[in-house]
Amino acid sequence: TSSPLIIPPPPPPAPAPATNTTPSSRVSNSPQSKRKMHHTEEQHYVKQRVELLPRDFVPSNYDVICSTGNENHVGNRRFHLTIMMHHKGYNRANTKIEKALLFRSIMETIRNSNGDFVDCYQIQDKRGIRMQWYRVNNFMAQEVIAHSFHESLNSHKRWK
Repeated sequence: TSSPLIIPPPPPPAPAPATNTTPSSRVSNSPQSKRKMHHTEEQHYVKQRVELLPRDFVPSNYDVICSTGNENHVGNRRFHLTIMMHHKGYNRANTKIEKALLFRSIMETIRNSNGDFVDCYQIQDKRGIRMQWYRVNNFMAQEVIAHSFHESLNSHKRWK
């Protein structure tokens, strides 16, 4: 078997030349803006690294499809049940670290049960349009888990 193809991230964009250097046009040099910019660049870099799956890949009943519109996929329904089972733990988590540990635990539960977080995009080749599946990296999987908690908590509040 061949090793999985890892797509390297694109190089960071070159900074735009400064046209006006008046104080009002400068970017803030506060620690908050630097942290935000670094975090955004890190997210962009991490999100670009994906592992392509074989052409004949079909998501199993244990895989979580990360794109929208897949609520009826068996793996996604299992995933949402897992999210519901961890609501108390999420509500008890007081820090980002505690929540991150919970997200990692859920991610490992999915992966240890022969499932994974996958997504796809359309590509056109000489045979026509087809779907290219890829394995979502840890950062993106944790984003999906966090989003699922937020969505389920919001929908729970609406029905109360």
